[in-house]
Amino acid sequence: MTETPEYICRREERRHLKLGGAGAISKELLHRSGTRVFEMMIIDLPPGSTTGKSSYPSEKGGMLLEEEVVLTAH
Repeated sequence: MTETPEYICRREERRHLKLGGAGAISKELLHRSGTRVFEMMIIDLPPGSTTGKSSYPSEKGGMLLEEEVVLTAH
């Protein structure tokens, strides 16, 4: 079997992050760990939640699948 290229992250390899307790934001990283400037992830934002300020420089992009979101950039 051939080795998976480093730029491919299969579903079972994705990291899942839960930010807070019940009803909190959850993130599923769509890239492998390591140094990345552009990050792809699936984010679940419950009503009324905020992501806060980013703690490191990175580029962000997104696509809204349901409802609506208010985006404030500083």
